Amino acid sequence: MSEIIFGVLLNLYPRRFRDEYGEAMERLFHDRLRAETGFFGRLKLWVDLLGDAIVSVPREYWRRPRTATAPVSGYRMSEEAVSEMAKRTHLWEGPMAFLWLAIGALVGWIGKAGARDLCWMYAVMAFLFAVLPIRGLGKFKDHWRSWELMLGEDGIRQVEDGSLAVAVRRDEVTKILETIGMGMAIQTSDPHKSIWVPSVASGYAEMRQRLADWAPIEEVADRRPRGAFRGHIAFGLLSLYPAALMVRAPSCVYGLAAVIGVFLLSMIVTMLVSRAPRKALILPIVLLVSLVGNLVWRL
Repeated sequence: MSEIIFGVLLNLYPRRFRDEYGEAMERLFHDRLRAETGFFGRLKLWVDLLGDAIVSVPREYWRRPRTATAPVSGYRMSEEAVSEMAKRTHLWEGPMAFLWLAIGALVGWIGKAGARDLCWMYAVMAFLFAVLPIRGLGKFKDHWRSWELMLGEDGIRQVEDGSLAVAVRRDEVTKILETIGMGMAIQTSDPHKSIWVPSVASGYAEMRQRLADWAPIEEVADRRPRGAFRGHIAFGLLSLYPAALMVRAPSCVYGLAAVIGVFLLSMIVTMLVSRAPRKALILPIVLLVSLVGNLVWRL
């Protein structure tokens, strides 16, 4: 009886809808029929089916049929590829973070900062840098698991976390830069509208061959060492920030304030030039104001 009633409800939908989704709906119905037993389980099942039919049937009759489009190929990241991306990006973050924190604590001790305050401050920072990378690594992997690239004849779309992140038409592509062993950067005249394709993505070789018809692919040098070096220097300067607030030796007070102040100011200017989100400016501005305020108070 249940299957007969479900068949009647399914036949209420347009034929094009049944041809596309009919089998999937039948499988879902049988799965729920086996799982939701008892009076209240079956009541919930039929309330859901009837409610969905009342809303969906009229909507599907009013919906315009989709026009035929050029085939679109989707490229995703396998679990092995996601793990490889995590190794490339997060392998050295933990050890380097603790090394820089140790250097910051040493500088604070040399500058005659209070031993108790210095130990507490850097102990808290060490705890945060032990916990936050774990959470960040999980988010990093979830991001790349949800990453998908849809490549059609006239454009390419990048999907992240289930929503469209970037869409680029074929005529917008100006050049494609490939770093061997890393991936390709599909660039347009708008610097904020580009797509990065990791070399570990499934079907990368096929995708590269198709994109070669769009624009010449130029091979560029691997800039990871330079970028990693800059990142370590930036983190090192920020790890000196607590020491700059607590040191007592005059030479250390002014020296650390000058170095870190120039770094924070250059960071703010870079963000403003690159039109970074306003939220990203909050932290460096707060750190700079606190540093200047501490320096003025000591004078």
